[in-house]
Amino acid sequence: MLFLNDPLTRLSSLRDMDSDYGVVPYPMYDEAQGQYYTYNYGTYYAAVLNTSRAPEMSAVILEALNAESYHTVKDTYFVETLKIRYGRDEVADNPRMLDLIIDSIYFDFTFVNEASTNHIAQFFSNMICFKDPNLQSQYEANAAGFQSALDTLFETYRRNLG
Repeated sequence: MLFLNDPLTRLSSLRDMDSDYGVVPYPMYDEAQGQYYTYNYGTYYAAVLNTSRAPEMSAVILEALNAESYHTVKDTYFVETLKIRYGRDEVADNPRMLDLIIDSIYFDFTFVNEASTNHIAQFFSNMICFKDPNLQSQYEANAAGFQSALDTLFETYRRNLG
């Protein structure tokens, strides 16, 4: 048995694979957790330049397009593409598992703002991937950079949000 931690968009490449596969959410830490949590790692932005002549209208249009996408594209993508087109007929639980994953998505602040936080979200996973046993010294070497990046990000939020 092999577990692959990958975005749902990868299902398109798994569909033609000869081996059987199933889709499952991240496991619960323990029974007390009560529900599944799936973090959203891929976050995209739409920005309105501060030199825009009509930033409020730009924001209204972006909001309207996002709302329409949420009500039309999202369901079509999840049902017709992920569940039907890229699903495996012989794995009856896949649609239910996809629902568990989609219904448990949350947005982690450090992943959403990863580029602005000196990649703090990657720190621990990189330690594991590179089999680096020096957690304390690596953290101490990076802590000031992490804190500086967070301070800058928070100040930017305060300044822009009022």
